[in-house]
Amino acid sequence: MAGSMEIRLLKRTLLAGLILIGTNAFTQEQDIAKDSTRVFKPTVTLTDFAHKTFGSWEQHSDFTIKYSLDPQLSLELQGFFDTYIFEDVFKAPIIGRKYISKKWNVFSGMEVEASRQLLKNNSWTSPMLKTKNGLGYDINTNFQLQLSHDMQFNNARPGAYSFPKLLSFRGKLKF
Repeated sequence: MAGSMEIRLLKRTLLAGLILIGTNAFTQEQDIAKDSTRVFKPTVTLTDFAHKTFGSWEQHSDFTIKYSLDPQLSLELQGFFDTYIFEDVFKAPIIGRKYISKKWNVFSGMEVEASRQLLKNNSWTSPMLKTKNGLGYDINTNFQLQLSHDMQFNNARPGAYSFPKLLSFRGKLKF
């Protein structure tokens, strides 16, 4: 029963990705037809952040490499490495993000997550494979809100700080 739900979710994620790609092809043709003097050049940006939790030896870091295909569509490779007391966790999602208005965006992609158990034998667990879908809102250029749904679709055992199914709401402040 759970396997069929995971297959349906995987099919929906792939369909959403194909729709994003098809929408991009359509909008590029319209932009060129409207104004042939204005050409968008794809850009690559890198952002990163790290902090240590004071009072313990935990450390949290992340990075995002964003490739903008046009002003409304981008591909993102993200990486998260968190050091906890019992294990280290590494996540690497690849996400397609499509702006549907000036402030609203939808995103969909895949994520690989692996944990290293520090108390057992210091070895990495089998990676969890997840789909990642959601909705984002840019309040301004420095503050974003994001509602995200992650769902694991393989049989890897989650670590102590991993969640096979997660609905999260987060904010991101740039400074």
